[in-house]
Amino acid sequence: MSHRVFIVHGWYGSPHKDWIPWLKSELEARGFEVYAPEMPNPDKPNIAEWVHMLKMSVGKPDRNTFFVGHSIGCQTILRFLETLGEGEETGGAVLVAPWLHLNTAAYRSQSRMDIAAPWLETPIQWAKVLSHTKISPRYFLTMIHTCRLPIQKYSRRSLVQT
Repeated sequence: MSHRVFIVHGWYGSPHKDWIPWLKSELEARGFEVYAPEMPNPDKPNIAEWVHMLKMSVGKPDRNTFFVGHSIGCQTILRFLETLGEGEETGGAVLVAPWLHLNTAAYRSQSRMDIAAPWLETPIQWAKVLSHTKISPRYFLTMIHTCRLPIQKYSRRSLVQT
């Protein structure tokens, strides 16, 4: 069975921007089936809409289904995992620059605060997430300002133990 990877872009993102086309190409060259869905309304991300889009894109997940998320795409993946039924499992996920908390400087405007509020205020059910994937709560992929880093310099995986 083929390994599938779903890449979920972030707020104001697109599957055609930043490092996503590069990663898609690299994974495809290694034999993975790669999907990078265009999430609805990327300038005004909505939990229900984004999770629904991911659910429709993935179909039935299994141990050969993997995820890569960026920014709010990470939360989308985590919230998608919450919706899986008992016994459903995925291969794992890489969360690039995930955010669960933001300082007020990150908002820049009241309208952005209003968009971010549900993502920040709706708790993630961590036990449920972890029951459906091999994500270790001890490891995270971290990158600073991912969109501005030269991909050649930072293309190696760097796991940081927490």
